[in-house]
Amino acid sequence: MSKRIVAPALLAVILSVLLLQLPFAIAARSAEYNWCNPILDVWGLINHSYVEEVDNNTLRDSAINGMVESLGDPFTEYIPAVHVAEFDKNMRGTFVGIGASVRMEDGWPVIVTPMDDSPAYEAGVLAGDRIIRIDGETTQGLTIQQVVDRLTGKPGSEVVVRVARNDGTEKDITIVRRRIFTRTIKGYYRENGDWKYTLDPERGVLYVRITQFTQTTAPRLLAVLQQNLSNTKGIVLDLRANPGGLLQSAVQIADMFLPDDLVIVSSEGRKRARQEFISSDKNTVISPDVPLIVLVDGSSASASEILAGALSDHKRAIIVGTRTYGKGTVQSVVPLKSGAGELKITEAYYHLPSGRVVHRTDKSTRWGVDPSEGYFVPVSQQDLQELQRWEYELDIIHNNDEETNADSESPIAAHTEEWSDPDWIRKTRHDPQLAAAVEAIYAKLDTGEWKKTGEKMTAADLDLHALLQLETSRQRLLRELGRLDRRITTLREGAAGAEPQKAERDLWPDDLNIKGGEVIVLDPEGRQVARLRIVGNDLERWLIDADVKPEETTTPQENTGEKQGGNDADQGD
Repeated sequence: MSKRIVAPALLAVILSVLLLQLPFAIAARSAEYNWCNPILDVWGLINHSYVEEVDNNTLRDSAINGMVESLGDPFTEYIPAVHVAEFDKNMRGTFVGIGASVRMEDGWPVIVTPMDDSPAYEAGVLAGDRIIRIDGETTQGLTIQQVVDRLTGKPGSEVVVRVARNDGTEKDITIVRRRIFTRTIKGYYRENGDWKYTLDPERGVLYVRITQFTQTTAPRLLAVLQQNLSNTKGIVLDLRANPGGLLQSAVQIADMFLPDDLVIVSSEGRKRARQEFISSDKNTVISPDVPLIVLVDGSSASASEILAGALSDHKRAIIVGTRTYGKGTVQSVVPLKSGAGELKITEAYYHLPSGRVVHRTDKSTRWGVDPSEGYFVPVSQQDLQELQRWEYELDIIHNNDEETNADSESPIAAHTEEWSDPDWIRKTRHDPQLAAAVEAIYAKLDTGEWKKTGEKMTAADLDLHALLQLETSRQRLLRELGRLDRRITTLREGAAGAEPQKAERDLWPDDLNIKGGEVIVLDPEGRQVARLRIVGNDLERWLIDADVKPEETTTPQENTGEKQGGNDADQGD
């Protein structure tokens, strides 16, 4: 057939196809315009007729946020252009600056701690330094964000900070900014500022805490494992309070512990095809014969749950702690074509190798990752507060003088030889979950058998525990609402000219230390109903809202030692 005939015929076919598709494209575009028209109508009327001037950027952002909020998904969010840099910094765990944690104290920025391997650390910035000037300008009166903005900048640029030290001296320190990667791999304690990962040198037990999953997390964990490989006979991997992060990071870490050709996690969504992540022998670092325990709690979420779930489902690890948070959705961050910002949008759900859906909704009765049978270990609110204090202090990099002269109540001053003892971990560090994990892995290494060191909980028991936690949270909210109602009533009566209700008075002085004391409950006849040991200093805020009222009492200095409802044998407790 002649080329003269073929070419016009082919062109005719192409034009026919285009002409057939054109009406559908026009209809789709018309539908988009029709959808937008009411919004544009409202926007136009507000701009034309509203009584006061309006900010169009605020109107636009509010319209977008309204659409996003209507989804009922807290993990889908609109990030305006002005917040994109901060959002990206948090997502990637990297930023450009001096590398130091800062808090405000008495109107001045104070260094909480320089970060590991940071320009601030290398330049000699110390924990507790008060920043009084940045590049010659005073910092007094600045907000924390203004301080951060002045300390961050371009890589290679210099910033001069004048710090006032605890000994009364002042010093100018020149710091060269560079890209900072948040340290997400931490050990059990610090020695000369460096993390130490060996919990028990004799048994060869390694402890690693992962605080978040960023692009540097897997490589840094790999380095720690390889450095300690020859002496590692057991591992405790701590994922508690880890909010998640990058999926790929969690997959890479799971692959370090799993044998070949196992599903680590899968995902699938309405517009997103099923995707599976499979383990490979070439990435395995730790032998399957090395016992592994993973610590989780109700704040372990997302990528933490993927890692813990994969290791649990494939019987590679014992899970110790409580049920995890239940955040099992896949988000993508999409820059808006208009340049107005980014949209972090949920596109799929995660499925564990067993098929279990990690994500929790209001109708979910099963979610997240459960502790292994016999390893359910809850933590009291008092222990949690003490443990958080420990972790906060351990995160601080102290200089040698501070470590030598540290307060005896500080974990830095503790004898590290005690830190491998489960009883010491439970009583002094206030960490029953880690104590249970250590006891279990010691038993496995010493006897070859796992020891169940927690409570045996069925799925129904775990549901009941979650229910009790929610009911406790609800009661706290109701108490707070009751307090607000009383304040509102007082203000209303005062505003109406009536004599306001008498303000609540303290049950006892705020600076009084009651920890270690007792509460004795008597019935109307004076018989003792209960005797409770006080284990913290938060009792007053609970009693203020309870069905009790204060009666005239003596101060601790005036107390003669007599106790209603008690006896002489009780006096020495």
